Amino acid sequence: RLPEGPGPAAPSANGRPQHWPALLNPCSLTGSPSRNVWFHIVEADGLRLRSKFCIGPSSGCVVSVRLDKREVHRSAPRSSAKGCPDFRETRIVSYGGETLIEFVVLQLGALGGQRFVGGATLALPSLDFFDGPLELRAMDRPVGSLHVQVGWQVLSGSTGNGAL
Repeated sequence: RLPEGPGPAAPSANGRPQHWPALLNPCSLTGSPSRNVWFHIVEADGLRLRSKFCIGPSSGCVVSVRLDKREVHRSAPRSSAKGCPDFRETRIVSYGGETLIEFVVLQLGALGGQRFVGGATLALPSLDFFDGPLELRAMDRPVGSLHVQVGWQVLSGSTGNGAL
């Protein structure tokens, strides 16, 4: 039989017992769990792409993923004759309190130029999980859609290991 530990400690201001070790606290100094944001770019649909771009054929499309206007990922180029490139890319990126995640589709030119096709944004603070098409817009007009999944990876406070 194991000896019994000390009796319950009086709760602190945050509701945890006062003897709770700081290293085991799953919360950061702000009181919220440490976490990363993950996203999966599935495919684009109905894009209006130019067949000729920058004096030559298009080299396909990429998706630039931005957290508060800071690019955190750029997909590999994908081509599609019917405006429906299939990306199938998943990434996990550090979350530093940003409020927006933006997906921007760019068409690449054969000579290195790029053309903005459209973009869509999700608000992160109110997001638990998103799985569906985002309407891409350019100059306040719909230009197609991008199917994405976005969610959170919560990190364990003691080891830094994640659990989706």
